[in-house]
Amino acid sequence: MVSERIVRIAALLLVGAGLAVGGPASAHKYKLHTLYSFCAEENCTDGGSSLAALVMDQAGNLYGTSPGGGANGQGGTVFELVPSGHNWKHKTLYSFCSLANCADGNGPSASLIVDTSGNLYGTTRHGGPYGNDAGTAFELIRKGNGWKFKQLYAFCAQQPCLDGNAPSSGLAYVGAAAGSPYDGTSALFGTTTAGGAGAVAPEGVAFRLDPQNNRWKQTVVYAFCSATDCADGASPNAPVLDSAGRLWGTTSSGGDDRGGGVLYSISGRNESVEFYFYSDTENCLDGAFPVSPVFLDNFGRIVGTTPLGGSTISNGFGTLFSVSGGKEQVLYTFCPEGRNCTHGENPSSGVIEDASGNIFGMADDVVYEFNSGREQVLYTFCSEANCTDGTGPSGGLIMDASGNLYGTTQGGGTFNAGTVFELQY
Repeated sequence: MVSERIVRIAALLLVGAGLAVGGPASAHKYKLHTLYSFCAEENCTDGGSSLAALVMDQAGNLYGTSPGGGANGQGGTVFELVPSGHNWKHKTLYSFCSLANCADGNGPSASLIVDTSGNLYGTTRHGGPYGNDAGTAFELIRKGNGWKFKQLYAFCAQQPCLDGNAPSSGLAYVGAAAGSPYDGTSALFGTTTAGGAGAVAPEGVAFRLDPQNNRWKQTVVYAFCSATDCADGASPNAPVLDSAGRLWGTTSSGGDDRGGGVLYSISGRNESVEFYFYSDTENCLDGAFPVSPVFLDNFGRIVGTTPLGGSTISNGFGTLFSVSGGKEQVLYTFCPEGRNCTHGENPSSGVIEDASGNIFGMADDVVYEFNSGREQVLYTFCSEANCTDGTGPSGGLIMDASGNLYGTTQGGGTFNAGTVFELQY
């Protein structure tokens, strides 16, 4: 039975983080630093309630998106944080809905990628020039001290949205999993949660964007829900590419008759279901309804989280899992006894891994580390009065070469509109 918790978690549908390099060999104490509290400017022109993982460029600057706020009401922003001594300086690079009817996009809720020239690429879940609020893909081009906005693609260009609708994930490319910056010329990949030409229902697509003569061509790589009863999955989450260009990801629904989602791979235009979640019909011990991205770990396994399942308690409180050769291993079950849950519950963001194989992630208000079969809480949010340290971290983490962790919270902070934070190692 689907609980209200599923609805709450499914609404997040974040994009998260991938493989990180460097980092500590085992869990140690981390100290929280709030780098920025959103809504510091009047009418929240600086944005708010960020849902996405950050990205760091080679100079150590942080970039992210916020789905709300901005100079044009609530269209959202792309922002930059630049280290300045012991502080960080926030700058809004672009406010969406700058064009009439939000033709430039609305509500960016996914993480960005950065190319070797420092340009940024991302998606908006809504807006676009066709009046159907189907979302866009965009680039912000660095121009001296400023930035130029360029729309790469607007969805629902092919009616009835055969090309996809509502891209809730960021863009992916070959080399991202290894930590390499985007080269600015190779193909980009992504998913939409709706639209497409699925034979059963329009439940999302995997797509490809190729630059051609200063324009971008969009190609649907695969339309989900093309198999009977959506056995191939429905509503795909953020994808990752392996070194061979094979696309990997999860879907938040579809699969077998329980509809708990799948782990899929796409080679060319051929999709294969690698694992069906909710395959344990009685207890859902293998997890269910994944909403976060996966990553390829140091052992060649696919690793990710599910917000539900993992215990005999109704619906469960989520899992950390790995899949290799079509076989799943539940690495950790969140809140297995269903009481207190001080070590986190309902993980809805992706996880990252350091060079030593330690895994880092977020579950509810907890940032955790998993290594040697054990989970350790690194920080619990809302530890400060009025949650000035933030609450609801959900966009995934990134790690710098020194092992420091960076992320965002949806709420809390000085102005109760979310924060950007660092957990210093």
